[in-house]
Amino acid sequence: MGHTITTIPEKEILGAALEVCLNHRDEFEALLGNEDKAEVALECLSWMVEEAEETEKTAKR
Repeated sequence: MGHTITTIPEKEILGAALEVCLNHRDEFEALLGNEDKAEVALECLSWMVEEAEETEKTAKR
């Protein structure tokens, strides 16, 4: 029995990752070692989501 491959937009993947990190912030901070690193990482993820959204909009034009 074969598997169906589904394409998931980058913005959905990054958005889900950001949501999980925000919802489990204490664990995320523990993984990165401190609150400052977690804050920078969350900001980077946020920018990546925005960039993926812009890329998607541009591709649709």
